[in-house]
Amino acid sequence: MWDFYQECWLPFGEVLTDMEREGMHVDVDHMIAIEIKAKQDLDEKRLKFMNFLYSFQQGKNVDHFNPSSTLQLQQLLFAPC
Repeated sequence: MWDFYQECWLPFGEVLTDMEREGMHVDVDHMIAIEIKAKQDLDEKRLKFMNFLYSFQQGKNVDHFNPSSTLQLQQLLFAPC
């Protein structure tokens, strides 16, 4: 194990401390663009899920369903069991 530590973990730790000391360049504009795309994707997937609920739960009131609620998702997925 000592050989493994000296061969792998010690150099890896040195790289991490060097990165922490010197920092890393972060492309802020790219990060902002990724954030905007991720929010758009989240809204699109949430809309698809709600449309699925409307088609799946015909006649039932799903207008107040919160897809971020763990309790409501459990009720939806596992209540019949």
